[in-house]
Amino acid sequence: MVLLQEDKIIAGRYRILRVLGRGYSGTVFLTEHTGLQALRAVKCINRKHVMYRQFLKEAMLLKNLKHPGIPLIYDLVEEEENLYIIEEYIEGESVQTIMLHQQYIPESTIIEYGIQLCEIIMYLHHMRPEPVLYLDLKPSHLLINDGQVRLIDFGAVCRKSDCESYSLGTPGFAAPEQYDGGLPDEKTDIYAIGAILFYMAAGKAYEENLSNEAERIPASGKLRSVIKTCLHHDPAGRYDSVAELKKALKTALKYERQANKNGGISSLISGLNSTLSYLTGNGYRKLLPMELKATVIGVLGCGPGTGTTHLALMLAGYLSGGRHKKTLLVQRDADPAYGRLQRACQGQTEEAGRQKVFPVFGFTCCRNATHRELTDLLNESYEMVIIDFGSGYEANRDEFKRCDRQIVTGSLCAWKREVYLGFLEDRAKEKGNASILYTAQFASSREIKEIARLTKIRMRPVPFAPNPFALNEESRRFVRELLS
Repeated sequence: MVLLQEDKIIAGRYRILRVLGRGYSGTVFLTEHTGLQALRAVKCINRKHVMYRQFLKEAMLLKNLKHPGIPLIYDLVEEEENLYIIEEYIEGESVQTIMLHQQYIPESTIIEYGIQLCEIIMYLHHMRPEPVLYLDLKPSHLLINDGQVRLIDFGAVCRKSDCESYSLGTPGFAAPEQYDGGLPDEKTDIYAIGAILFYMAAGKAYEENLSNEAERIPASGKLRSVIKTCLHHDPAGRYDSVAELKKALKTALKYERQANKNGGISSLISGLNSTLSYLTGNGYRKLLPMELKATVIGVLGCGPGTGTTHLALMLAGYLSGGRHKKTLLVQRDADPAYGRLQRACQGQTEEAGRQKVFPVFGFTCCRNATHRELTDLLNESYEMVIIDFGSGYEANRDEFKRCDRQIVTGSLCAWKREVYLGFLEDRAKEKGNASILYTAQFASSREIKEIARLTKIRMRPVPFAPNPFALNEESRRFVRELLS
């Protein structure tokens, strides 16, 4: 084991700042180049290590790799006791860390990460004079920084002709041939890419010994098909190349984006049933009794199809995932989206069809609530209540204005802009609207500024959030601003 102290100078000019990680091959330190004042990752391998010659061979191979998804190797320094591999320091969170904290990654993001990973592995497989195999893909080896995927830790990498006698892998991500004496090849890495995709979709490692594991992949049909093909036990059943896998992922991404354009909440439903089956127990956190008076938030659209339901779900998902442990979302219009959401959560059962109140990812939802039902619900011990009024302003004016926080949403796209401007003009003629918060779907910063110039109203652009239950930092910041 390599034991070095902080502030110690290694390899002549690298001051140790802290340990980044330890593994089978050695220890990785975060260091500072004393001359350049630049951060470097330095991997320290003891020369007495039983695999030292293999690690040195791999280090020489890595020096020739030049790809934006792979850390640069600046230098190799051999000293009496240790070999130091001087690498580019990459900031970011590992996929493992992201899943531990976030627990859910939107499907479109999973596919985008998968495509980037394919591009990195394709680069390795196209190395000359022969392909290079990675052989140890796992969540801790993938760093995400500003949406970009970077692959680190090449401790198991080898040229294809050298892999017969040397093959490492991690349970849950290594292909069957890495355990049963088979010869690893490009399809071994394809299996691992599928295992990574499965992990991001399911939040757990793939267990091949479970007979129906592949059938229960919590993803839409297109992505599920891609993952199942990658995870085929027999290499012959997998994709023929990473390029073919990448093409399949791009097709899945196209379908996912089209679904988001066409369906709004409907696109979310496509993979929800299978996702729910992977949640612990019944999948819902128990609602805690609170003695606080409820804060009521009203959400209203200036017209149909302006994202009112999606915004209400964003608010409910955010509140239920934070310090507010008892959140109620009430539907006051006749939008069928809530019925589809209920069926996705509870299944196509007769009982589900009769029930108006149902749980969704940690909060309670009530569809098609009457005025009496709404009054009864407000008397219960909810801390936060969100009311989705749909686009019925005139019919719900009094109730909407009684809400503690009033949020209006609309669209600034070319064919809906005039509707929103007309709504704003009408509200300007009324008294008591100074507290309304206005948001806009599909709005650029230029359009927001133009609206402010014309109406003297501050409008907040709604960030792109395909899954209201898994908000990114930009979307969480937007919701916090609405609630502050």
